[in-house]
Amino acid sequence: MAPSIINHARKISSQGHKTASIVHWIYRPLLAPGERFSEGYLVNELFTALKWIPGVAALIPTITFSTRLGGEPRKEYLSENSEFNDWNYLKPFTDGDVPSSSSIRTNHVNLERVSSNANSGQGLNRTVRGNDMLERRLEPTFLCYLDKSRPSGFKTMKTEEWNTAKGSGSTSNYIFISYTRDQFCTQLSGDPKLPEEEAKRNQRAADRDTSTLTSFAVSATIAAGVEAFWIDFECIEKTPDNFNEEVYHICDIVRGAYSLVIIAGPQLLPDKEHDRSDASAAYKAKWLHDWGERLWTVPEALLCSTQHPVTVYSVGNTKPDVVARRKLATVWNDAGTLLQLIDYYESNVDPGQLEFISIALECFQRRQTAKRTNGDVAYALMGLLRRRPKVDKQNSFFEAFARVVLANDNGRYLERLLCLRPSEPGAPWYDMRDIWNARLFHIEPLCQISEIADKNILVLGGAQGAMINWSYLTPVDYVAESSRRYSWFYARRGPVMCTASIATWMIFAIIWVYVTTNITADDEGKFVVLIAITIGLGIMFLISFIIALFSPSLLRGLFSQHIEDTQARFFGIEGHPELEHVERILFGRDRGRIQWVSSDHPGRRLQHAEQDGVVPEGDCHHFTLIDTASLTAMCFTAKKPPNIVMACGKEHGLLRAVLCSYDATLKTFTKEGVLRMKMTVLNRMPQMDTIRFKLTSDD
Repeated sequence: MAPSIINHARKISSQGHKTASIVHWIYRPLLAPGERFSEGYLVNELFTALKWIPGVAALIPTITFSTRLGGEPRKEYLSENSEFNDWNYLKPFTDGDVPSSSSIRTNHVNLERVSSNANSGQGLNRTVRGNDMLERRLEPTFLCYLDKSRPSGFKTMKTEEWNTAKGSGSTSNYIFISYTRDQFCTQLSGDPKLPEEEAKRNQRAADRDTSTLTSFAVSATIAAGVEAFWIDFECIEKTPDNFNEEVYHICDIVRGAYSLVIIAGPQLLPDKEHDRSDASAAYKAKWLHDWGERLWTVPEALLCSTQHPVTVYSVGNTKPDVVARRKLATVWNDAGTLLQLIDYYESNVDPGQLEFISIALECFQRRQTAKRTNGDVAYALMGLLRRRPKVDKQNSFFEAFARVVLANDNGRYLERLLCLRPSEPGAPWYDMRDIWNARLFHIEPLCQISEIADKNILVLGGAQGAMINWSYLTPVDYVAESSRRYSWFYARRGPVMCTASIATWMIFAIIWVYVTTNITADDEGKFVVLIAITIGLGIMFLISFIIALFSPSLLRGLFSQHIEDTQARFFGIEGHPELEHVERILFGRDRGRIQWVSSDHPGRRLQHAEQDGVVPEGDCHHFTLIDTASLTAMCFTAKKPPNIVMACGKEHGLLRAVLCSYDATLKTFTKEGVLRMKMTVLNRMPQMDTIRFKLTSDD
């Protein structure tokens, strides 16, 4: 839900501060850019003199009927240790602008309200509701046991039956066979519309390659001195929908295996024949590299036994190669990244859970595989973690990942993730490259994600936030360095007394007319009194008008004061406005108090917005955020104008503020961008209630 009215830099809408507008109108002929007096222009001085009397005439009623001028002191603001809500940022939404908590509830989640005085991140249960965990498998359901009486040299049977036949307490020793379907045809599409000739060709290829693989597997099993091997097409039961939960227990199967055996060969062509151009054994390094591009390669290599080396069989070679797990990393393009995970599993280096998940996700999402579910990458990562939610085929990649992380993470991974600002616009949510080169462990969350509500929608609580006003600029209250109460007294009292004199004179004029028409010769004393009153009113008007004549100069000086404190407000403007005009609307005069600051660091001031180097790409637009609390203007790009600024984390002494738009249909806030702000901003933001939040606008 974008704001209905958006202020544009070319035509800024404003409300209030007519007094400042009149003063600026009077002085405009004398002003050079930047509100400085221009010198040597007599014509401009004469023009200003001509505008002075009409300007004062306009100021008199304006000041008289204004309840309070911008910057004018008030008793309560001058008292010590006083706190007023109207000096904080506006709450994210008022009643009626956003649905209540009850209307945000869903069948999947029961939102808990966060008390207004709760600390960030407290009061929420960090759970993934409605999903059971996958239980660990002590051993595979099926294994291929050596059997010399069979032509294939093995038989597939349930491990439970084998163990029963062997006696109580028996377990099976087995090796794990790893290969890629890009090199061996082992799975048929089962498409009934497939032409008969093509179906037969595929079946022949499957028979050929499964025979090759099982032949290598039997040889490897005998060489390892164990009794069985595990290979997917023999040990995973076929299902009508080609979905078997056993696939997501492969991590347990690898952990329990005696050793890992890799079988590599030339690539399969579309006609299911092998590529003859690399069918020589001299290409076995390339074959192994192709094997390493498979998604499930990473968990198989990481979780296999460290007590026995990895054995690699290549088509056309009778003698296998034996390699250490660390050397196996060289077959991957991202070997440096994978070695960090190998170090963890070999207990050399512990990167911590945050870094471990980030590194693993980075490795997995680079790899390709035949898609079983949208969340395959997340479920492959799940195999490396302790707690594993049950697989839901309907989950998106992000949903699956969020469920896995919420079930395992105690480092608040998702909360840190939403504080990252991608280095490239439109980058996917799993891109961990931050534009400010921050890592997840650099960020300290100030909010908490507790649950998953709907598709890609999280439940977030404990954050602080404030609305952005896109419709118009309006003057804000402020406390000046010096109260200058006497100047305010004369600036206010002169026009008020002048107005009172005029009003009294008008009333007295009516009385004068009435009395003079009914006066007699005996009432000459009354006539003298009337004349005296008239002269007195004239003198009072003259004195008040003379004081009022100084009002433009007094007000111009008062609007120029250094600001000590101000009401906290966020104003949004499309494009890059002239800050001189913005400051004149907000504080009555441009004195350079509002400054452009870098979107990289709010402490670095800029001469103009273009110095920040923010360039919109794709369907993004330029926007400017005016913050009256810190007296800064910051430019950013976003697809939609955000409705709120939400403080979600801090890093290197700076606040990570997430800019969010609001979708009224989904009753959900969506991340549009991230800005760095001064930490003082956080003290002025009110606490938000529990909200529904999306990390990206893409489904």
